[in-house]
This record gives sequence, structure tokens and C-alpha cells, in this order.
Amino acid sequence: MTELMPSPAPLRSRYTTVEDLAQKAGGDSPSLSLADLEATTGLDARRIQTLCHAIGLPPVTDRDAITFTARDAQELSHAAGAIDSGAIDARTQLSLFQAAAATAERLAWSQLETIIEDTAQAGAPNGAPTQLTAIDRVAGLADQLEAQMTYVWRHQLARAVRRIGGRAVAAQETPDGSAAPDTARAVGFADLVDYTAVTGTFGRTELDALVQEFTTVTHDIVTQGGGRIVKTLGDAVMFVAEDAVHGATIALGLAEALGATGHTPPARVALAFGPVLGRYGDVFGTTVNRASRLADIAEPAHVLVDEATAQRLGGTNTMAVTAGPAVELAGLGPVRPYGLTRAAQRVTA
Repeated sequence: MTELMPSPAPLRSRYTTVEDLAQKAGGDSPSLSLADLEATTGLDARRIQTLCHAIGLPPVTDRDAITFTARDAQELSHAAGAIDSGAIDARTQLSLFQAAAATAERLAWSQLETIIEDTAQAGAPNGAPTQLTAIDRVAGLADQLEAQMTYVWRHQLARAVRRIGGRAVAAQETPDGSAAPDTARAVGFADLVDYTAVTGTFGRTELDALVQEFTTVTHDIVTQGGGRIVKTLGDAVMFVAEDAVHGATIALGLAEALGATGHTPPARVALAFGPVLGRYGDVFGTTVNRASRLADIAEPAHVLVDEATAQRLGGTNTMAVTAGPAVELAGLGPVRPYGLTRAAQRVTA
């Protein structure tokens, strides 16, 4: 199997420009103009531009400039065909493209930055510029990175199907209406305490070690707890789980693990349960805002939850919730926080 990060090598002679490397990474060379694409696909320029905008491609101002690839023609034709056949509506197709573009952009930058860092540590050979050596490596690895992305994505899609399917089955089995609405999720935040002050004197190596540990710990605890990370926000992580019990398990795990080794500061952790709007892998709504505001007032290494979460944890024998006094949260009004602990560690909020 090809090594993921082979030893740095000078720029290959067949790649004479950065554009050559970009085309190698992209997998295809432009061969079509906008006018050609109209003729090839049967789509008009406005529709092509709309679909391309959703993908994140810049607008084309010169109809005769060679800008598009054969793969562009194929994929845009497929997308338009799905819309025209009624298999999917136009708004949904644009949302799918936008979600894929946002995720792919973040992944591409992450992969490139990782290989730049690896190249810098290994040292670019013969005095070659680190970044040029790194992008040469990425171009050579593009096919393998694509295969890895598809492989991981299939696993994640199957995982998502199992979760949503399990939730739907559970709802069918509770005809009394006690099941949470389909849009309800447990939303949590873990925010490192005094991150700016702690890292103010850090060098690159120390900061890298902290970021690596924070990323690894949060990923492991969230995924093993049955949730998923929505996003990281510098010194904070946002996660969701399908129900309050899984969310609470994750929240307690994060509060206990972060800061325990001394390599990362402790974290303020909070969890809220309720309806959310899901878009582009992110979630929005009052439930998200409530979890974020509760994290702001939580004590280091402690977990606060809202009343909806506390009610759903009432029947568990492994966790304890203790009501605290109502507090005024910005934009939300008075909210009663509940302290969440292991059952044998009951404390006041």
C-alpha cells in the first residue's frame, strides 16, 4: 500500500507550475469553456453558474475561457438530471452541494496543513521551499486521499443511517407519545478554561501538543459515547447526541478527562435537549444557544444541563441531577441550571 506521507522530495520536473500541481490534485485538466459546457450538457449559463456557485467555484465572466473539466460536465449534468426527473428538488440539490463544499473545503485545508507541518518537521530536501514541497506531495497523494475520504464517508453515512433509523424505530414503539420529536437532539459544549492565559507563553511545540490532545480526547469521548462532533471553535468543541442519556455520558466524560492529565486546562461543560434545525452538518436554534450560555456559567470540570435534559435523566441510576437557582441568560431569559454528576457524587449546581 502506498505510504500516506512519503519522504519529502523536490518538485517533480513534470510539474513546472503551481497550476500544474493544482490540476494534478484536482484530477482533471480544464478542457471546456462555459459555451462548451452549455453545448455539452444542454444547461444554460445561468443554471450552470448557480450549481457552480453552490459548489464554491468562482463565477465565470468569459464564456470562451477554458475553465471547466470533463468531470464538471458529467457531475453538473447528473445534478440537473436528478432535479429535472423529480428525484430531488432544486433547493435540496443546492443544499447538498453547499454542504459538500463546506465540508470538503475544511478537509482539503486540514490535509494540506497537516502535510505542510509534516514536511516542515522532516525538512524539505535540497533547500526546497517547505510549502512547495508539501503541495507537490499532496498532488501525488490526491488519488489515495480521495479513496480514503470515500472509505471513511461510507462508514460515517452508515453510522448516521443506523442512528436515525434506530430513533425512528424507537419512536414507533412508543405510541403513547413519550418519544422526543424527530428534530430533538442533545447539544453540548465543552469550553477550555483560561485558554488564552494558559497558552499565552506557549511555543509552537507546546501549543501543538495541547491542540492534539484536546482534539484526540474530545473525538474519542464523543464518538465512543454515541455522539458526533459538530465543530471545534478554537478552545471549545460542540457536539450532538440522539438522546439525553448519550449526551450526558459524553458531557461527564469530557468534564472528567479534560484537565486530568495536566496537558490541557479543565473545561466548562453544558448540555441542553430540545428541537434543533440541522443544516450543512451544523445545528441551530434555541437549544444550541441554551447549551452555549450554560457552558459560559459552568464551573471548571463541572457539567450543567437544562431542565429538559434533567427530566430525561430522572430515571437513570448512574447519574444525578441537582437543581440550582434560576439564572438570567442573555437572549433566553430565566433558565434553571441543573448540576450533573455521577450518581454517587451528588452536588449542588
